[in-house]
Amino acid sequence: NQQITHIHRLRDCESTLKRFLEVASILNDGDHLGPILIQLPPTFKFDRPLLEDFLALRPPAFLFAFEVRHPSWYTDETYAVLRQHNTALCLSETEKQTPPDVLTADFTYARLRLEDYTAKQLTAWRKRFDAWLAQGVDVYAYCKHEDAGKGPAYARQLLGL
Repeated sequence: NQQITHIHRLRDCESTLKRFLEVASILNDGDHLGPILIQLPPTFKFDRPLLEDFLALRPPAFLFAFEVRHPSWYTDETYAVLRQHNTALCLSETEKQTPPDVLTADFTYARLRLEDYTAKQLTAWRKRFDAWLAQGVDVYAYCKHEDAGKGPAYARQLLGL
């Protein structure tokens, strides 16, 4: 919800978040709802008190994954706060960014966003996923290729490896 991330920038958004989660809770009746992606704007810098205050609003029934794009977020301090709240750092791979190999929750959330993936690249991701699964970490992986329609094919390749 961009009201929360881009307009309020995680501040004074308790009522908006509450309404959003009430709607999302319709899917939270079993295994229908995975983590909710909180995607921050590229200019949004790390602010520990703000992050801690926002994460304190998360009801235990919901999982959050944070997709951060400003370099100030890629620090041990950020990872510690996310771990404290069992919130995943979204591992978003783009042409401009290689995600860190960091786990901050008992689940992980990967967004594979390169324009094209080779079999070698998908195999490397599958090895990471398998290692995390072996540690008891749930893996949520998304192939974000809606413009070219390649996502389902990449997902099938990952599952078949």
